[in-house]
Amino acid sequence: MIDNKLPKQAVNELHRKVGRNILLYQKIELAMKDLIAKNNTSGKTDELSKIFEKRLQDNGKKTLGGLTQSFINDFFKSGEKCEHKFDDKQPSIGLNISINTEDVSEIEKKYQGVVSSRNFIVHNFLERYIFASVEDCAEAEFYLDSEYDKAKLFLNDLLGIYDLLNEFAQKLQSESEYIVKRIQKFTDADGISKHMASDVIQGLKREDGWIVLSNASNILRAEHPELFADMKNYGHNSLKQIMNSSNLFEFYSEETLKGGRRDLFRLK
Repeated sequence: MIDNKLPKQAVNELHRKVGRNILLYQKIELAMKDLIAKNNTSGKTDELSKIFEKRLQDNGKKTLGGLTQSFINDFFKSGEKCEHKFDDKQPSIGLNISINTEDVSEIEKKYQGVVSSRNFIVHNFLERYIFASVEDCAEAEFYLDSEYDKAKLFLNDLLGIYDLLNEFAQKLQSESEYIVKRIQKFTDADGISKHMASDVIQGLKREDGWIVLSNASNILRAEHPELFADMKNYGHNSLKQIMNSSNLFEFYSEETLKGGRRDLFRLK
């Protein structure tokens, strides 16, 4: 258990990073559920959405470990040619990644490593780290930062697969706009967050390091109005919700001179 005598700042930072890592693992889990549900989906045009929702419900019952094994089996094919034919009457969408037989174990090791790290933080973190000093907190923070970086790279790989699936989905756009939107929801929202983390937006920092959200939003809307065509396409109702889902930013609300309130943000 964390010692109450430790500096409050050190304890709060440790708590923040534990939460940050867990949220990232949840994004990985959600991405896997969605990808598995979409991949190798086929059926009549008016049935595709129901098929996808049924598969998504089935994935909701699986643990991260079970999802990981399903993902490997579904997407990675050893020594096979990966081709998908498109049928106008019964369209399908799918992606299989061809790998060498000897690479299978490395893929499994990489994916299972993410599961092990997530389980350790959720179930065994306090058993491993004894928080008797600031140094102990620093050691735990170093571990959390290291695992966060690995998980972020892993999520980026999943986003890359989203991009590939999106290419296939574009071919089905006239038959099933539904699938296209579900695939784009994740990647487009992530793209908006990348814009908000860009040098242009970060150049709006005040001396205290915070950026007024409305100022940044006005610039992004002027340069990329297409991103704001319909926020609900991304599964969120506001720019702040989209940014918050990326886990890249922290937010702060301050009172204005006229007695109102405004949101500010900065990179974590």
